[in-house]
Amino acid sequence: MFPVEVVPDDAGELTEQLGTKPKFWFADRRKLFKEARPGTGEDWAEKVASELCALLGLPHAEYDLAVWRDRRGVVTPSFVPPGGRLVLGNELLAHLVPEYPRAEYRVQQHVLDLVLRIVASGERIGPPLGVSSD
Repeated sequence: MFPVEVVPDDAGELTEQLGTKPKFWFADRRKLFKEARPGTGEDWAEKVASELCALLGLPHAEYDLAVWRDRRGVVTPSFVPPGGRLVLGNELLAHLVPEYPRAEYRVQQHVLDLVLRIVASGERIGPPLGVSSD
């Protein structure tokens, strides 16, 4: 139903260190290939979530199904503007939740109850650049 982008074998220009999955930037660092772990459905889940957000009018990263060296995954263009900086969810959580672990590199505590606590706290976290909060 959705096209699958074939990422060239020699595309890997810069390995992305953040996160738990293998991934790399390519096409002059403007696209990211994220490899899906076998048997998880991570690739199609990200594509479906992207499509649902588009239908609902929510800001989101755009994902396309992809394959690189016979490995399934997704491709997403960078949404950080030149001169901009990506603020990760872990950074927000560490800033707003006193007990959130700060010293660990690969924290996997992006859990719903913490996110809801931040939303309920009244802390002002603005929408992504270029997105109206109206």
